[in-house]
Amino acid sequence: MRHSALRRRAGNGLPACKETDHTVSFLKIDSSLERRPDESRSPACSSLAGAIVCEVAGTAALQQSAQFTRPVRWLPVELYVVWFYLLSQALKGMPLGITYAMWGRLGIILTAIISVTLFKQTLDMPALIGIGMIVAGVVVMNTFSSAVAHG
Repeated sequence: MRHSALRRRAGNGLPACKETDHTVSFLKIDSSLERRPDESRSPACSSLAGAIVCEVAGTAALQQSAQFTRPVRWLPVELYVVWFYLLSQALKGMPLGITYAMWGRLGIILTAIISVTLFKQTLDMPALIGIGMIVAGVVVMNTFSSAVAHG
């Protein structure tokens, strides 16, 4: 567009724009985040799996510590530190949205399984239906999304 066309639009209540040769900076993606074809995503997937295990184990240890009153009181904190580090490593090779979705969904499912098996807590039908929907969401994302690491 010419400057005069931009100025005319600004007279219609829209802000004036200045023509530039480059794209809008907030739409650019940092080139360091782009994947190179020869890089394997398995380290990111392994880091994410480790992060999920550490987060779920930390949550279970938090329950076992009786809110930091039993001898295992610092184990949840240590597991959360490892979880945080591993999640940051997973983000080196996977998009944030996919990483967070996988971590959240699988963490919920594993935490529910641990709460039933280890802590003898019960889940009612709405909880089971919700967990089933979470499982379906993970399957759909892993099967059909091009943003998920498939190899």
